[in-house]
Amino acid sequence: MRLDGSKYVWEPGPEAGFVIEGYGDLGLQPKTIDIIFPLRQRTAFPLPGLELKLSVNNIAAGAETEFGDSLNSGHSSVSFRPPHRPTTNEGLVLAYESSEPGGYARILIDEMDARYRGRISGTLIYARLPGLYYDINSGDIKSAQKPTVIEFFNWPFSVILDKHPQR
Repeated sequence: MRLDGSKYVWEPGPEAGFVIEGYGDLGLQPKTIDIIFPLRQRTAFPLPGLELKLSVNNIAAGAETEFGDSLNSGHSSVSFRPPHRPTTNEGLVLAYESSEPGGYARILIDEMDARYRGRISGTLIYARLPGLYYDINSGDIKSAQKPTVIEFFNWPFSVILDKHPQR
């Protein structure tokens, strides 16, 4: 990992994977896979540090998939929330997102069974996540005054999918 070009060290808790279902022509079916590398805090639902949101219809096993601000990525994204979340006086929290201008991610899926108790494994080959601030009260997003970027390289994952505890 690099933050603004310098080495950045972060050790997440054990990764977790969730399947989020939606209704399609054939009834209830997997829609999104949410893979979370949580902050080390213990909570009922692990707070994401690094989060991969993967649109089931836009990824396939054995293929690299790219997504970001200028690509039609089918609602797939990568985000990062630092373990120490500085909050400004205005209630703004720092975050990093692939969907922001200049954001980009490339992922390789080795194995994908997008059903409950299915396994998904692969590697986040590269992610470039520009910084932003979001308002904890309204959810509004504001560009960072000083540009900041975090990058991830060769981040492997392998999870058994569970039902999303908040859905």
